[in-house]
Amino acid sequence: MAEPFRGLTLRRHSNLWQALLAKLQQDLEDGPECTKLNDRITNLTEKIRTTSLDKHRQELEELDMWQRRLPKERKPGFAEEDDHTLSHHGTLFDRVAHLMPERRRLASLLPLPVPLRSPEGRQALKDMIAICRQKNSVPDHPALKANNDCCPVAKCSILLDGQSTKSASEGWNHIYRCLKRSLQKQHGFGALCFICHRRITDKIEFEQHCQYYLDHPQTIPLQYGFLEFRGMLASPGYCPGCLQDTTKPASDRMKPFLNT
Repeated sequence: MAEPFRGLTLRRHSNLWQALLAKLQQDLEDGPECTKLNDRITNLTEKIRTTSLDKHRQELEELDMWQRRLPKERKPGFAEEDDHTLSHHGTLFDRVAHLMPERRRLASLLPLPVPLRSPEGRQALKDMIAICRQKNSVPDHPALKANNDCCPVAKCSILLDGQSTKSASEGWNHIYRCLKRSLQKQHGFGALCFICHRRITDKIEFEQHCQYYLDHPQTIPLQYGFLEFRGMLASPGYCPGCLQDTTKPASDRMKPFLNT
């Protein structure tokens, strides 16, 4: 095959220019034809980039739309351990994410199309390292944190990690009851808001606090059922009938049920 083309070989000629002179090259680049081509290349490049971003944005919007259309509740007749649908796990994560701030941040950081050295990428790495170093897969409830594995109440300080308690469930139950008794003894009243995790020691203030949530129902969790995740309290239960009963005080309507 190569034989017919050997006669077409062009050997290097020492007297021929191997590259344009700088002045000629500059004149060529400044010429109207080259300038027109460069402008066209720039416009096409920008158009391709914009089209790609618009397409990616449309795909994300469509994905978000379909995810919002997924049912929020498990199908009737399915036990929690048997349900592996996307909607179930998405809803479960929404309810327990406040227990795991690193995982909650990762849920929003990992899908971002950013370099690993960007602030978002660095934060994602820090969160993953923090998760690997955690002693427990689920940290303590934000309002029921132990103090070095002991009850945070100074007069109690019972060991919560060992023979003193049988499980994490007993641990947060003990902290909740002990803190409540301590606040009531010191201030005459003590209550914990499981929505904002505030401890309030004034009865009137707590009544107003509960009324605020009733006046803004979007702040109340959509799912009223009690939820304990891997032994740690994720969300207390609320009575739907009480929430709708306007004849009761706000604190009674917002009363949490902890299965204790």
